[in-house]
Amino acid sequence: MRKITLFFLMLIMGVGGVNAKTTSTTLWEGTDDGSDIFISKTSLVAGATITLEFNWLTGDGAQFSCFYWDGSAWQNIYNWKWVDNGKTFSFSLTQDQIDAIPSQLGFKTEVLGKLTFKKISINTNVTPTSSTSVWSGSHDLASWSGLGLTGSTYRDILKNAKKGDVLRVTYTSDEAGQINFCYGDWSSITGGHFSVATIAEPTTIEFEITTASILERIQNEGIIFNGTSALLSAVDLLTYDDSYDAVAVTIGSDGIATFSSSKKLDFSGTGISVYYASAVEEGIVRLTETETTWDWQGYILVGDEGTYEVPVTASASYPSVNFLKNRVGSGIVTASTEGTYHYIFAKNSSGVIGFYKLTADHTLGAKKAYLETTTDITPATPTKAVSLVFSDETTGISSVQAAVCEDQVYTLSGVRVAKPTRGLYIVGGRKVFVK
Repeated sequence: MRKITLFFLMLIMGVGGVNAKTTSTTLWEGTDDGSDIFISKTSLVAGATITLEFNWLTGDGAQFSCFYWDGSAWQNIYNWKWVDNGKTFSFSLTQDQIDAIPSQLGFKTEVLGKLTFKKISINTNVTPTSSTSVWSGSHDLASWSGLGLTGSTYRDILKNAKKGDVLRVTYTSDEAGQINFCYGDWSSITGGHFSVATIAEPTTIEFEITTASILERIQNEGIIFNGTSALLSAVDLLTYDDSYDAVAVTIGSDGIATFSSSKKLDFSGTGISVYYASAVEEGIVRLTETETTWDWQGYILVGDEGTYEVPVTASASYPSVNFLKNRVGSGIVTASTEGTYHYIFAKNSSGVIGFYKLTADHTLGAKKAYLETTTDITPATPTKAVSLVFSDETTGISSVQAAVCEDQVYTLSGVRVAKPTRGLYIVGGRKVFVK
């Protein structure tokens, strides 16, 4: 009983020993006709959380039983356990309890028409495939004294973190307090705030890296911990079978953007069309489509507005000729000079999107790209943008960026549309970007 009480206390307080990385398995789901429901003993795991979901019919609450047949008599885990209307119920079994079950665990609701079972599931902890020590020692977070793991030694470890990995912090606390996970600039990481209870024995909290945006900042900046009333002794990085490296890619409301990364990426399955600049001439940049991007190269992305999580790949197509240059970190792109001409992808005051020649130094944001040529490709009318020509090597179709004309409009998959939104379409046999 003491073990079960401690488990639920820790669950309520949100502290020690609760693994952040779990997997949910449905044990039963369907229509409950009032008959007993049985699940196999082989599906049960000691310490795992079993959750009961109900269809609530009438009343303020109702009862259920959980039981098994030991070969000679029915034994109850719960005998008509009361549950408030609208609630679920969760519990866990010890290994001794599971060992006592010969083959099946049964469930039944009271026969009063108040509720039926909807779903029975089990959440089990996922075992990491590896654990890497990021830091160990002794650091007291009293009075918000932060622990900064932002130096090159720590970043060299954290740059290998992946989406789905878990940062585990070991600590003790002499009174109730808190531990916060922060980026290298001290801003809070979403989901990284933990309240901790008084506990003398070393225990852990775990934070799962759930998005590529969080991952990139931890990889690049390291991590800082602050809080109160907690003595930290270790920070470890746990990696799992389903962890993977990824990069956050953002396309704005224009539906088209430049992009670059320090990593090779696989855009297949993202819904984003990717191009590199394979040729240039006066007033025109010719773009060739690809599904993968090489590191430290520039690209054009076309897709719906949003932030995408694009996985890193070990193999990618290298563009032997690419006039788009990377700007992985934000910085200055210098003004055009004789023999080196720089063009920035932008929108002018009339809303026309394209490449415009730089006549002065320009600060370009991180993960962007710019065009560099050895000859001046400015259009005959200098105020006009250098247009984009989207080339399709399999069909040979291409078109200069333009507004949709009166021709019939089709998506790239051949579906006719009456009112196309922003994106790439086939118009009159040409591939056109609709602004």
